[in-house]
Amino acid sequence: MFSLVMTEKQLPVLEKVKEYLINNLGFDSYSIYKLKNSSAIAINHQKARNNSKGSIVLIIKNIHVLHNHFLATHPFIGRGDLNFITKKYKDYKDFKIICKAVYFAAHKISKIKSLVLKLSLTMNNYRLSTNTDPDKEFLDKLEMDTLVNISPTIEHLSDGRQRDITTLRRKIVHQHTSCVYEIINQSRGLN
Repeated sequence: MFSLVMTEKQLPVLEKVKEYLINNLGFDSYSIYKLKNSSAIAINHQKARNNSKGSIVLIIKNIHVLHNHFLATHPFIGRGDLNFITKKYKDYKDFKIICKAVYFAAHKISKIKSLVLKLSLTMNNYRLSTNTDPDKEFLDKLEMDTLVNISPTIEHLSDGRQRDITTLRRKIVHQHTSCVYEIINQSRGLN
């Protein structure tokens, strides 16, 4: 999941960020329609906690959007043209590795799952010098290479289904698809 948190007063900014992402990440017109009418890229409100004010969060949970559009094709993020000058660059690189593992369902293999969890526990606040957990473990070179060079366990088919490629039967493991149909009236053109 990718999230961007701001104060409630900055809602118009997050709405523009969402609009920008939907319109500039290379989606076709049908995908844009689906994105505008689903929670794949969503803005949620969070209630105030303790002495803080309420906040709003832009969330991208859809692994297909994250892997195929947000991280892979965005002109600033996906191609690596964006130069981070903070520790966020390491988080970004780790996030890409984790997204790849989830997209190809390699995280369902117990060894890969444990490496993904271990890597995730070194990201964000855990990477800061203010972190109070002295026992955090970073991945060694072999573990990181294992994650970077994972083999897919599924194949993504063009109709949205996923096929297991680790067994001889190569059965469909995910059949959920959602479609947008374009109705054409031959006498009147496009409707």
